[in-house]
Amino acid sequence: MAETITADAACILIFLFLEELFNFWRQILFYKIKFGEDDDQSTKLQKQETRSYYSAVISWILSIIAAGYFSLELINTLEKHLIVPIVSQEWVQVLVYLLFLAIIIFAASFLISSSRKRFFIATKNSEINRLGWLLKFADILFSPITSFLVKFQEKPVENSDEADEKIDFVNEDEIITLTEEAVKQGALDDFDLIYMKRAFEFNDKVATDIMVDRTSLEVIDITTTVKEALIVYLNEGYSRYPVVADNDKDKILGYVYIYDLIRQSQVDASITVSRLLRSIITMPETTPVHNLLQEMISKHTPIVIAVDEYGGTSGIITDKDIYEELFGSVRDEIDDVSDEYIQENPDQTFAVSGKTTLYDFERYFKVEIESFEESESTTIAGYISELNPEMKVNDSIIIDQFNFTAQKIRRGFITWFLVKELPKKESDLNQIPIDQAEDDHGK
Repeated sequence: MAETITADAACILIFLFLEELFNFWRQILFYKIKFGEDDDQSTKLQKQETRSYYSAVISWILSIIAAGYFSLELINTLEKHLIVPIVSQEWVQVLVYLLFLAIIIFAASFLISSSRKRFFIATKNSEINRLGWLLKFADILFSPITSFLVKFQEKPVENSDEADEKIDFVNEDEIITLTEEAVKQGALDDFDLIYMKRAFEFNDKVATDIMVDRTSLEVIDITTTVKEALIVYLNEGYSRYPVVADNDKDKILGYVYIYDLIRQSQVDASITVSRLLRSIITMPETTPVHNLLQEMISKHTPIVIAVDEYGGTSGIITDKDIYEELFGSVRDEIDDVSDEYIQENPDQTFAVSGKTTLYDFERYFKVEIESFEESESTTIAGYISELNPEMKVNDSIIIDQFNFTAQKIRRGFITWFLVKELPKKESDLNQIPIDQAEDDHGK
């Protein structure tokens, strides 16, 4: 009986020890210490971390050796508790030992791969402090060996070039997770996380996501005089205007800059804007935004025309539109506050412009609507028109957890919606018009 209890206890202890050891090793292996200055304190800390690393590795190796001994104890335990006789004790002993070894190797490989990506950022300090006793014990126990290894190797193993080459690359979601954890721990500012997310989102956007669409585009005809163009500027407030032929937005010839108009007005305001025309480039509406920015920089132009697959004008993109995607909207003194696409009402409803992009809607309400990703539409009005082409004023439709009510329609385009966020139970009728939902309920 005593032998059985001893064997059972030994098996339990070895698993607990390995679990604690792997948790510790996950935090130590491939950890890089980065200091601002190469001083005595940083060198001392580097040596301390190196000793900790070697202690963990030595402990792991000894654990594998110990697994062989405890597998024998496990065999004795199985012989006493199993009714079916064991055919070959030697064969079972090898099998159990291999089982121990497989578990150790599998756990180690999994923890190594995760430690390379998340160590010290995704791991809370409380866990490190909890394992401090194991670190101190391993350092003391193996100090003669680890001290020799530290002297033999000038730089920590985890700082070597070979270790760098083995470190796996992380994807965007993992970087965001690491950054969020760093913000929680105070290692980074909130703005660091905001700009990190915007940078990744920026890479996924194309011209149609940020452009001023064709219907909102203010243009000037090539026959317009400088004086007339200045009046347009005073009424609209834009600093650059595309210049078109025959008042056709598909025939954009270039653009005029307000600075040129004001300077020319001091000389002769009666000439046409054709004398002040600046060149403008066109790019497909599916062009990634970062490619647009590179093209603007290389061509020294602050404005680009986005064209559709048929060569027609889809909209324009300015350098300001691109910068706002990274740093947020910076309103000019002449910008009208009423131009906001999403406005919160006192009754906790929202007035949402039909020109609001699906992406901006999700970002404003901090939600992810799966059906938006599957749609080819860019704006809220376009998406809802796909669901209900016959939608009229005061008609409503439920999308995910939001109730959309059409408030204003102009030439078949829904300019404004009244949006109300619904409780989860009400939002189960996903993408079903309210009138249809009532009819189905009556049936």
